[in-house]
Amino acid sequence: IMDGLIARALSMRGVEVDFFTCGGILPLCYIHNASSPVPPMPCGRCRAYADSGLRAFGFVPTMMKDIITPDERAAVERRVAAIAEADLFDFVEDDIPYGYFASVSARWFLLTNKVDRSPDMLQRTREFILLGMLSRLAIEKLIQRRRPDRIVLFNGIQAPEQVVRRIAEREGIPYICTERGYTPNSFFAAHNTPA
Repeated sequence: IMDGLIARALSMRGVEVDFFTCGGILPLCYIHNASSPVPPMPCGRCRAYADSGLRAFGFVPTMMKDIITPDERAAVERRVAAIAEADLFDFVEDDIPYGYFASVSARWFLLTNKVDRSPDMLQRTREFILLGMLSRLAIEKLIQRRRPDRIVLFNGIQAPEQVVRRIAEREGIPYICTERGYTPNSFFAAHNTPA
């Protein structure tokens, strides 16, 4: 709701606002964690909530599933599947440390702060690398199409947002990361740093 309120306030002040969501095509999501059985991921519920919530504020989100072609996704999946287990945590491509970013999200997902080589940690790290690489492909296309002068992200710490932040920095686009506050009904934003 807060994102919709801020976006509506910005649009009333002349800002052109676009929303970008996954659209339910990702193998794993940090909206969910290992405290509940996985799969299934909450994609249907989340997509419906995000889409209807944003539409209530007058916005129609662009979805990753509509930006990335099946062939592009398959190519990224093959690339990620080819990463050796021993290289997952240190995997870097085009100066983006996907493995490190993915390990942050995998630890959050598995409710641990320990990086280990357990089957769960390796699987989740590989899946979050895929999320990061798909996010890069999508955000690069969106930047090319829309030429934003600012990007607003939720949190900025999870793998997809880390990748978007890195691309924004490369493109010289300022970004703002938002998060709920620790006190009820509070919200904060951090400029060019995670929230």
